[in-house]
Amino acid sequence: MHGILEYLQRLEDAQVIRLLDQFVFKIVPIINPDGVSRGHYRLDSLGQNLNRFYQEPDPLKQPTVYAIVQYIKYLHSEQRLKLYMDLHAHARKEGCFIYGNHSEDLIEKAQQMLYPKLISLNCRNFDF
Repeated sequence: MHGILEYLQRLEDAQVIRLLDQFVFKIVPIINPDGVSRGHYRLDSLGQNLNRFYQEPDPLKQPTVYAIVQYIKYLHSEQRLKLYMDLHAHARKEGCFIYGNHSEDLIEKAQQMLYPKLISLNCRNFDF
């Protein structure tokens, strides 16, 4: 996340200027502040892994996830959502990687794989 924020501030970079002219970036810095403040990077203060609640978040038990999901639905309904990323470290995996949606449709699958492929072409630390 830090690298993305630094990159998007390079206002002398023509590629960054084109990105900022074409897209609006909405950045939520952390969805688990209560857990992290207690030293729990995977779990919130209720012992929940918030990444497991994106399908049906409860507004009282997972308010940050609920708010994000509602906002994503709104942007999608307005046809303004192009990409959603959840950036964080993994408990067992190392290095740079991407989990994505599974699709049987070849065109949809190709579209979903485009972003990771572009990353691999532009980042020596990411292996497609």
